[in-house]
Amino acid sequence: MDHNMSSADRKLTLQKLRESGVKLMNYGVVGLPNNEAECRKVFDFAKEMGIETIVSEPPEDAFDLIDRLCEEYKINVAIHNHPKPSHYWDPDTVLKVCKGRSKRIGACADTGHWMRSGVDPLEAVKKLGAAKRIISFHFKDLNEFGNRGAHDVPWGTGDGQAGAILAELDRQKFKGVFSIEYEHNWLNSMPEISKCVAFFRKTAAELSDVRFSRLFRRNLSNTLMEPDSWAFNADRVLAPTPDGHGTIWTKERYGNFILELDFKVPEKGNSGVFIRGADLKNWIHTTIEIQIHATTDGAKHGQCGAVYDCLSPSKDAT
Repeated sequence: MDHNMSSADRKLTLQKLRESGVKLMNYGVVGLPNNEAECRKVFDFAKEMGIETIVSEPPEDAFDLIDRLCEEYKINVAIHNHPKPSHYWDPDTVLKVCKGRSKRIGACADTGHWMRSGVDPLEAVKKLGAAKRIISFHFKDLNEFGNRGAHDVPWGTGDGQAGAILAELDRQKFKGVFSIEYEHNWLNSMPEISKCVAFFRKTAAELSDVRFSRLFRRNLSNTLMEPDSWAFNADRVLAPTPDGHGTIWTKERYGNFILELDFKVPEKGNSGVFIRGADLKNWIHTTIEIQIHATTDGAKHGQCGAVYDCLSPSKDAT
């Protein structure tokens, strides 16, 4: 699968992704030469497939062009680091080409290849993170530091300081994408990949600073909605405006959470809280709805507190 796919194959791929509830996030490592026509082929593909970030190791003389295309397409380019002596093995080289560029130019930090190159991955993450230039990760843990022939091991079991790196990224409030690029034990790698996921979740839980905060700012600047469709009224209650309509969404993405909500719905009204929204353009089919109105037909899966059409509440909250 690449940017040379036929239009028919692209449509089939997008259909399969939608059916599976999966979104493409990154594409690459792929070439981006100092040639506008060739670069546009890649950017056009990324736009059509809904990809947020193109991962590449472009020649330095291509970055004026690439930065312009990033702004035009609203797509990031993350510079990948293969092992020494590849051009971007040293994070200082990545910082050099990012200097003066838009925030859409940054690093796809491959922690395993840093280890193979003798670069301390924790220090590299600190350096690139301080400059706010990490866009995504090819996250790895290897069995040995400084050995080009070292191989992947489950996260947290090697010499890659995986736990310390995740703690540093938590400190930086990193919100980007992690890719598990596991390049060992190819024919039976899923059990080891599962261990990586378990380590990530356990570490994230240990790092979690659980706290309550208001979901929406008073000026609603952290929301997605139709202009002027919702507002806080004189009683400080968030409600649709007289001419308002539609749904109000958070801009922020959340992991595990507890939502405390006081609500009131007009008699015979219909309302719900939508969670885990994957695609806000197709939200009716890609979100989970928690009902917050009284059922009108007696159907338990439509009661207040139900997961609509899936699970009835333990008791009627009205």
